[in-house]
Amino acid sequence: MNLASSNDNTPTDPPRLTTPDAACVALFGPHELQAETPCIGCGYDLRGLSSDARCPECGEAIERSLRGFLNAVPPEYARRLAWGTVLLLFGVALDLLSKLPRAWLLPLLTLNVWMDFVLVCAQSLASVTGIWLVTTRPADGVRQSRGTALRWIARIAVTLNAAYKPAFTLLILLGYGGGMDWAMKLVALFMSPVACAWTLIAEAAIFATLLWFGKLAKRMAHRRLEARTRLVMWGLGVSLALWDALVLVTFYYVRWARASGHRGVIGPLMDNITGPSVGAMRIAYFLFAIAWGLLLLGYRRRFAARGARGNPTIRPPAPPSEVVQGTSELQDTETQEL
Repeated sequence: MNLASSNDNTPTDPPRLTTPDAACVALFGPHELQAETPCIGCGYDLRGLSSDARCPECGEAIERSLRGFLNAVPPEYARRLAWGTVLLLFGVALDLLSKLPRAWLLPLLTLNVWMDFVLVCAQSLASVTGIWLVTTRPADGVRQSRGTALRWIARIAVTLNAAYKPAFTLLILLGYGGGMDWAMKLVALFMSPVACAWTLIAEAAIFATLLWFGKLAKRMAHRRLEARTRLVMWGLGVSLALWDALVLVTFYYVRWARASGHRGVIGPLMDNITGPSVGAMRIAYFLFAIAWGLLLLGYRRRFAARGARGNPTIRPPAPPSEVVQGTSELQDTETQEL
């Protein structure tokens, strides 16, 4: 006996839902997505596709995307994202501390001349470990094929940037603090062509990291978080680029003035422009870095909440009363026959 067919009110066609939900797929079968639904694998907009199909960009099952990115990934992966975000936040805090004016850090630096080197090493280690944790693949088959290039760009750029900063700080301590001529020559080398390359690597690290978090926000369908991440990305990257450019221009100008023996007409202009400009870029960088830290706190809260929930179970709602009544009558009849 087909109980479903005995009910005249049972719809023959699957409903057209305006809110994607995994339980709806399990109950009503395939349907066309009416709302904007980002793919959890690549962020592609799946609107207009059938819920039983796959993403045309990365091949991820659309049914998994209907549950949302954080609900589709295992809790272990969400906890890994949370730990990586905490390490990146720790690295941002140490980076701000290391970029404070030297006069502010004198009470700390007088405790040990190597304290600056320790801060830079800790910041580099936290940033590298954090970015590798955040960019790992989930173990349940979420493909994320379109993010493979960005994943490795972020990892390589952050790693190279982390390797440069401790090396440069160590050379400064050995050259100016220890009086080693070879270290001072390497410092001069690091301040010329190597500094330009390092500026590009540092910019790539910032943009790649925040682009990756922007993709995570897009997969979570959180438009506001994605927009804020993009705004911080441009503010942080542009302010750091202008800061480094002004420092390099000042360095080359001082070298040229010492070699030529005169400052020329550019000297007073440089004094009036570079100093205030570097200060303004430093303030802008600090403000955007603080904003980036606050965003990381928001990401960490969402990742940790998903990791604490465990594996969700979808419970279908109770069947219609007619079906329940028909089922109970059928069970009573079978019991009487036995």
